[in-house]
Amino acid sequence: MKKFISTTLIIGVILIVYGNIQYLGLEPFPYANAYTVNAPIGTFGNSNFQAAFMGLIAVVASTMVLNPRFKMLTRLGLGLMGLAAIVVVRETLSSQGYLNFIAGAGVVAILWLLMNKRKSLAIAVGGIGIVGGVLVFLGLINAGPLADLIYKSSLAARGYYWRA
Repeated sequence: MKKFISTTLIIGVILIVYGNIQYLGLEPFPYANAYTVNAPIGTFGNSNFQAAFMGLIAVVASTMVLNPRFKMLTRLGLGLMGLAAIVVVRETLSSQGYLNFIAGAGVVAILWLLMNKRKSLAIAVGGIGIVGGVLVFLGLINAGPLADLIYKSSLAARGYYWRA
């Protein structure tokens, strides 16, 4: 598990740096991006995938901040890494990273509450998470109050591709 987390964080640092290089227009490997100008795509070839991965990196880094066995300087570095990953999510102009971060942070919060014997609060946070998950799902299928924020016509196109 330690190797997996370390490898994930190292890849995260590389893609944070590379994403910011792309955002600044200093791409060392030029390509034609038909969707957004200077939006980081990392090594994924798609800004949505980059955003989703950065959301996961932000969760992992932020979770490691809670580990009291790490030195304060290490925890500070991990916190800054989590913030840097969120900055890259903003640069991608994609909401997937935010959704991943919120979902991951919610799971971490529930587990932390359970580990600290605050079961009723964990259940309340879990209930809020379920309601939020339902609202996000409804938004993905172009229904509910979040539809305008979440639904993209490309989701419908993907559905057509899957059925084909």
